[in-house]
Amino acid sequence: MIEIRDLTKRFGDRAVADRLFLQVREGEAVAVTGASGCGKTTLLRVIAGLELPDTGEVRLAGRSVDHDDAPHTRGIGFLFQTPALWPHMSVAGNIMFGLEGAPRAGSEARVRRLLDLVGLAGYGHRSPATLSGGEARRVALARALAPRRPILLLDEPTSNLDPGSQQRALELIAAERRDSGTTILMATHERADLAQLADRRLVMSEGRLVAEGAS
Repeated sequence: MIEIRDLTKRFGDRAVADRLFLQVREGEAVAVTGASGCGKTTLLRVIAGLELPDTGEVRLAGRSVDHDDAPHTRGIGFLFQTPALWPHMSVAGNIMFGLEGAPRAGSEARVRRLLDLVGLAGYGHRSPATLSGGEARRVALARALAPRRPILLLDEPTSNLDPGSQQRALELIAAERRDSGTTILMATHERADLAQLADRRLVMSEGRLVAEGAS
């Protein structure tokens, strides 16, 4: 489902991703761990089309993608490391953003359901500016999950969440994966993420994947 071949991404003289090879099978959940700055986020952003590689190939569902394949056409849901909510939209509007083109009644029901599942029922009318960091993080998760895209990229999915919200988020992601067969690639430092979501763990260091094993 996700395949990376000999991928390099440089910022100046530094190779943040250095000749990477990676394969994530359909329906698999793979976690990438490593120190801050090792290249985890850059890897996700290149797959999503938010950064362009200097060399190498990204293949999604058997098809090679390049700069002509815009992020919204790649069939990817992305939970960013920071919430990145649209400040001019309500909470519900942010979650609805990925559901454009779907029947409105079904989309509104999906938004209400996700808000309930992340513990924010009744927050749909709120402005992102009124949310705490943890609340904004949960809205961002709901937004990433809303379209049920076949590939889900998660950048530190449970950061800034209290233990109860962390467990709720992990259960929701696991349920969405089980119900939709979603393929997941995540960058994380959290042991709970590894234990509850990952089938396989990769270790990244200085832009390279240096180890692999069961989570």
